[in-house]
Amino acid sequence: KDSRMKQTSAASGLSHRYFFGNNGLLETTLAATYSNTNAWEDLFDVNMDSSPYLDFKSRYTNLVLTSSFNRKYSPKHTNKTGFTFTNMSYHMDFDLAPYADIPMERIAEGTGNTHLIAAYTSSLFNFNDKISATLGLNGQLLTLNNSWVIEPRTSVRWQASPKNSISF
Repeated sequence: KDSRMKQTSAASGLSHRYFFGNNGLLETTLAATYSNTNAWEDLFDVNMDSSPYLDFKSRYTNLVLTSSFNRKYSPKHTNKTGFTFTNMSYHMDFDLAPYADIPMERIAEGTGNTHLIAAYTSSLFNFNDKISATLGLNGQLLTLNNSWVIEPRTSVRWQASPKNSISF
């Protein structure tokens, strides 16, 4: 048999930061990723005649926009709030011969896209030099099937010594 594969991938992005005079920072990033995979396989019979057995092509493209605002409101409270919008696109063709010397059949194909929208907020509270807590909320919506989730986030940290801490 003769098996071959070709893969191509790329990523690129732009980011921007803006510092506000009120201890605030706005960070925004626009990024794109691309992945392309082609695989094919031929089988040989006893006479060394080849017949195509497998042909697979897939392409994925993601466009991601993310932005967050981070601000230190006081020495005891810092908050970061933001969102991420992801557009996911794909195209796939998968042909396979059921047996050697039988023509290939299309067993899967598809083209489409969906969006993943996420938002979050998270606050860090420093109660003293040794104890801090983080409280937050994350939400996501996948437009493919309109499924969504909201998740609380929490953690507590105790700085036992300059080199040791315990977190939950």
